[in-house]
Amino acid sequence: MRARAGRILAAVVIAILICLSPRPAAAALSGRINVNTATAKELARLPFIGPDRARDIVSLRRRHGPFTRPEDLLAAGSIGPLTLAAIRPYIRFRGKSNLKKTTLEATRTIITRPGQVMLLADKELFPVLISLSGRAQRSIHCVMYLFKLGSKKGRAARLVRALIAARRRGVEVRVMLERSDYNDKLNKENRRTAARLKRAGIEVNFDSPRTTTHVKAMVFDHRYTVIGSHNLTGAALGHNHELSLLIDDRELASQVEDYLRLIE
Repeated sequence: MRARAGRILAAVVIAILICLSPRPAAAALSGRINVNTATAKELARLPFIGPDRARDIVSLRRRHGPFTRPEDLLAAGSIGPLTLAAIRPYIRFRGKSNLKKTTLEATRTIITRPGQVMLLADKELFPVLISLSGRAQRSIHCVMYLFKLGSKKGRAARLVRALIAARRRGVEVRVMLERSDYNDKLNKENRRTAARLKRAGIEVNFDSPRTTTHVKAMVFDHRYTVIGSHNLTGAALGHNHELSLLIDDRELASQVEDYLRLIE
């Protein structure tokens, strides 16, 4: 009995150590592949495709001609609805292929159920934002008092890269930042971040200098709302005592976005 209890305790300790150990940065994809010109080797880089399904796609293309919509790939037989959903953000039917691997610090997979509220204290918010940005398929809407780019290796800069990666795979990304009539340092930081985002084709607006927009909110895919005290700065995402909430609720997300559009 004692030996069995000892083995159970050892297993628990090992599990705890695994959970607490640092995890490597996750590989992610950005860009898209033209499925009408890509080789089987190139197609195999898509999520859940691999060599066999890639050859099926090429064979179908040879028999029936160019694809015009994602659903055409279902005729390959080995491509089902779930696989199609996984590759949809990374395929196109015209233009050059530019799919490539990027590195995003996605240290946790965020899984929620409708109606769930998750408390995010201090630096718990950052991996959630990275995860939601990497999973977004339709839209990311951000209104932020301060978005400070910081160093290239900092958390805020990595979030900027995640937003840019989302935009490049076809996600609509909109950002509004505070423009102050008294805080020149804040204005300088927000303008620097805005310039980086705009160069990547992201829509960025500023509020009126006569009004302080102290909102710190992001909405992903019209479903997930992140709202609280965190600004998007290295200090807020890594050092400060902050509290924010992740809320999985489409109705609330709609209400929040209505308000954000009202103040834009």
